[in-house]
Amino acid sequence: MVVREGAKLGQMFAGLGEGMASRALTPEGDSFRGEGLSPGNHVLTILGEGVFVPQRTVEVIAGETREIAVEVLPAVAVNYEVAAPPRGSTWNAMQLEVRDASGRIVWRIATLVVNTFPSQSSVNLALGSYTFEARTDTGLVRGQAFEVEGVHHEPAPVRVDLHDC
Repeated sequence: MVVREGAKLGQMFAGLGEGMASRALTPEGDSFRGEGLSPGNHVLTILGEGVFVPQRTVEVIAGETREIAVEVLPAVAVNYEVAAPPRGSTWNAMQLEVRDASGRIVWRIATLVVNTFPSQSSVNLALGSYTFEARTDTGLVRGQAFEVEGVHHEPAPVRVDLHDC
């Protein structure tokens, strides 16, 4: 891991996801290790308080050990809220994602378990311009652009409402 100035490593979690399934990786010093992973493409997610590592797709090849370098950036928690009709009424699955200014997805989560809206949580992001988007399996989509101006400046909460899509 390349740790940028201002990023403080504390308790961190790393996992490889495939669809709705995710598998935790084992911490080993300043790295993580995975064993018994199925071959194919997986999304690498690394989380920690006050740090940001963009999610990325990695390919797991049977019988091969790979080293994947990641950059750990200082970050601030961005609170978000998604308002939507009740699950099951007009949708069954929802995907939340954040794209950077270039349009690259830097964070994504799919959910089937949230039944109460508005749903609130947060995501750690580094300095920059982003778009937050909520999308359902039935085509309801809403997004909001926002800025993260500094790690000592709390950004306004991001709110999207899927009611009148």
